[in-house]
Amino acid sequence: MKRAKSIYSKRIRLYKRGCDLLNSVLGEICDNYSKEKKADMQDIVMLGLGNRIIGTSKAIYELTMRGYQFDVAILVRSLVETSFVLWYVSKNENNTEKWLSGKIKFRDIKKELIPFPNENLKQFYDRQSDFVHSNVGPILSLLEERKTKKR
Repeated sequence: MKRAKSIYSKRIRLYKRGCDLLNSVLGEICDNYSKEKKADMQDIVMLGLGNRIIGTSKAIYELTMRGYQFDVAILVRSLVETSFVLWYVSKNENNTEKWLSGKIKFRDIKKELIPFPNENLKQFYDRQSDFVHSNVGPILSLLEERKTKKR
């Protein structure tokens, strides 16, 4: 048990350092924009979404380490959706403006991405959606998983 706590503690510190480094990089990018060139709205949105992806990734890691699989599934879906939005706004400034104005919602962005490049990605996203909406199948699968681990 002592060894497990030591390993867990080291992993969390390393992960935190990695996230802090990524945040510092984003800060440096922002500083460079203000000194050398003005960031346009697309740049700012992409940096903001990138920062959200970093924060969500950190939360996913920490919850995974603590065994909160259900909550991790919810955050993974959020991470996937934020990544899709980042992809959408990075395509062109018009997309960024539509997203910022609220003229386009995630469901519309998702329609542009569908059909998904492959069936596995679609099944993964659908399963994550089941967890978010607390559909019975995924909830029961977690209960079964815990029963199996206790045996």
